[in-house]
Parts: sequence; C-alpha cells; structure tokens
Amino acid sequence: MGMFSHCSSLTTITVPKNITKIHSFAFSGCTSLENVTIPKSVTIIEPSAFVSCPNLSQIIYLGTEAEWNRIINLSGDYGDLKGLPVVFQAQETEEILLGDVDQNGRVETKDKVLASRYLAKWQMDGKFSKKAADFNNDGDITAAEAVVIARYLAKWKNLPYPVGTRKTAE
Repeated sequence: MGMFSHCSSLTTITVPKNITKIHSFAFSGCTSLENVTIPKSVTIIEPSAFVSCPNLSQIIYLGTEAEWNRIINLSGDYGDLKGLPVVFQAQETEEILLGDVDQNGRVETKDKVLASRYLAKWQMDGKFSKKAADFNNDGDITAAEAVVIARYLAKWKNLPYPVGTRKTAE
C-alpha cells in the first residue's frame, strides 16, 4: 500500500522538492484530497498513485506544460489523473553562491573536494548543489569547473567564472 493511502482527512499535499517519483497507490483512497502540488523534481508518477481520490480537483505543477507532458508520457497509465486541471507555475527561483557546493554560505576547500568527489562518481550525501559548481550552466560539473574552485581558493585573479558571487538559480 502507499505511504498516505486512505488518509481520509488529508485535503492538500505538497510533494517535497527532493522527491523524484510518486509510487503506485501513494495517495490512493484519500477521499478528502482536493489539491496536489508537484515539484518539477518529480519525473515519474506511477499508475494509480491517486486512484480513488474523488475530490481531487486540481494539480499544481511547479514547472512547464512540456515538462508535465514528459512525466505523463514516461509514466504510462495515468487514468486517475486524466481530465484533472493542471495549473503550471514556474518553480520558485533560489539564489545560490557560485562555488558553494555544500550550500553553507561560504566557498571553501570542502566545496572543491565535493566537486572532485562528484566527478569521481562518489555517492553524494548531505547537501550538494550541482548548480553552485556548474558555472557554464550546461547541467553538469566538469573537471575544469572543479579547478576554477581550487584557483578561487588559491586567490587567483581573472577567473573565467564569477566564483563567490550570487546568482539566481534557473
């Protein structure tokens, strides 16, 4: 059974931003559920995740219509969501400190180490922001970007990226 199945008093749910998958029957039988907010981090909604939720009348998706359609296409049978209105909202923007990979408010040696561990494909536990080390915004961290953090820490001048400055994450 699903984690929240048959929670008859649940009226609204906001799926946390770190969730990537909503499992089958997660909210099945939540008879009072009216609204669900789904972040763009969710990439799969398994069949029957919201089955037998007669009062579910709206989904708020924190992304674009194209991203939502990609979820639906990958998820297969989504009969329990079919016909429900979906409101698309741009995800809140967050401000990040470039180079602050561990998101503690400072660029320090640990950030360079975490970027190197990411490159070595270590499992990343705790806070880890790819966006803070992805200086060229290509969606990944490269060795060149890890080197830029090291050079920033060594107080090099004329770095190719503005390490240590704040930017709005996309």
